[in-house]
This record gives sequence, structure tokens and C-alpha cells, in this order.
Amino acid sequence: MNEFKRQSEAEAFFWNNSLIPPDTRDKTFENYPLKTATESQIAAFSKIKWYAENFGQWEGFDSLMLQGSYGVGKSHLAHSAAMHIKSLGKKVAFINTKMLLRRIRNAYGERSKETEEGILQNIEKSDFLVIDDLGAEYVKKDKGGEESWGADLMLSIVESREHAPTIITTNYNSQDLKNKYGQHGGRIVSRSLTGAKVIKIQGPDNRLEVATSGW
Repeated sequence: MNEFKRQSEAEAFFWNNSLIPPDTRDKTFENYPLKTATESQIAAFSKIKWYAENFGQWEGFDSLMLQGSYGVGKSHLAHSAAMHIKSLGKKVAFINTKMLLRRIRNAYGERSKETEEGILQNIEKSDFLVIDDLGAEYVKKDKGGEESWGADLMLSIVESREHAPTIITTNYNSQDLKNKYGQHGGRIVSRSLTGAKVIKIQGPDNRLEVATSGW
């Protein structure tokens, strides 16, 4: 396959299968706010940029979990990595969990041309996947108070990505994720951390900084 065709297919795969929040779609390593970043954010930037630039050449791990509070740049860095890896001609998808659940619910509508199985198959076959905002999705709890369908779905996805290059972003620590997903919590966290390095990011809420600048 020539380079042009490979890149064209990578672009098509990305845009057909990604679910990216509007405020994340333009994020790259080049526009990351390093000038105002904390030491923790700068360290995370360096590690994630290295991960993307050395795609497939890592030793001892293949994935990353980015943990931190709201607005510290987790999604920015994950999307930056996705864009760089896509430029290498790889099949990449960036999936926001809340948007994914909405898309799958819509797939059950009478007029939908999509199916849950088809959506998940495309996610599973990507060379690199970002699972953005794990734990932020809301699903009605079952009678026992456990997260039901959403937890089943997340478990299926993380199991399919075991030992496959993936970046997961989350506002939760590991224990909170376990609590969030009830009976599936331990397995979801275990699968998410298999072959992964955890990067904890600390800093101010960048969205708040932008919103209040100049006032």
C-alpha cells in the first residue's frame, strides 16, 4: 500500500469512528499551554509526546492511564497523541465515553443504520485507541444499585484492548473507579491497568483559566 492511500485510510478511519468533544478537536502538542503549565503537566506532556513519537517501540508497557482533576489537560494530551499516531498512518480512534453511550443508544432507534456490534468492532480493531473520560458516563443503576449496562459496555471495551495500545483519561483514581462500576469495578480497573503506566497530572483548571483571563 502506498503512503498516500495508507494516510487517506487512516484519516477516514479516524473521523468515521471517533467521538470527540468540540473543545478537544483542535488540540495538539503544538498548542499545549506549556508556558503556564505546572511541573506535573510539563512532565506529563514530555512522557505522552515521547509515547506517541515512539509508537510501538515501548518496552514493558503499551498503554497509559492519565489521572487528574477536571481541566488539567488530560484530554488535550490524549488527543495530541492520537493526532500524531494517526499521522503515522495508523488506524486511530478517540472515544469520549459519554458520547459513545449516546451513540450506542441511538443505534437502537428504528431509523439507525448503525448497530452496537458494528460500533464496538471498529473500536476494537483500531491500532490505537483513546478512551476519554472513563467514569464520567452515567447509566441508570440496576435494582441492586450497581452500574449495569454501562459497566458491561466498558468492561467489554477494556477487555478487547488488553495489551493493545490505548490511552485512558479519567478524573477518578483506581479505587473510585472500582466503586463507580460496582461488581465490574475491579475487573475494569484491572484490565485498564494491564500493560499500562499511570500518569497523574496536577494543575489548575485550564478551562477556568481561559474563561476568566482578561477580566
